[in-house]
Amino acid sequence: LNCLERNSRGDLAYHLMRSMHDNGILGETVTYNMILCALSKSVDQGVVQVMMEVYNTMKYLGVRITSHTCSILIKACDKFQDQQTALQLTHEFQQYRAPVDQATWNIVNNLLRGPGDKGDDGSESRQ
Repeated sequence: LNCLERNSRGDLAYHLMRSMHDNGILGETVTYNMILCALSKSVDQGVVQVMMEVYNTMKYLGVRITSHTCSILIKACDKFQDQQTALQLTHEFQQYRAPVDQATWNIVNNLLRGPGDKGDDGSESRQ
């Protein structure tokens, strides 16, 4: 998985996960986070829905959601300006008491403000 992540092969990482599941093999948090990282390097906006499938699989299997998981998902939402998914995720993170670091909350706040909105200090919130 590390090789697939480093080479931006989210498609293969996703198929490896599916193959693992088909053969009764379940991953740990780090496994799914590596798959999410590999997927996040895609330039196709449709990847966010695939990432949500991986995230939902994690929840279904009881795999621990970490601050890194939250960060990967929110950064993908920001990359593709997917405010709706980001908002849905933040509600879920709060509901599940998932650990979200301040940098990730800042990304969410800037994304929900929209491009060109001013931050509290008067500076551009998005570049």
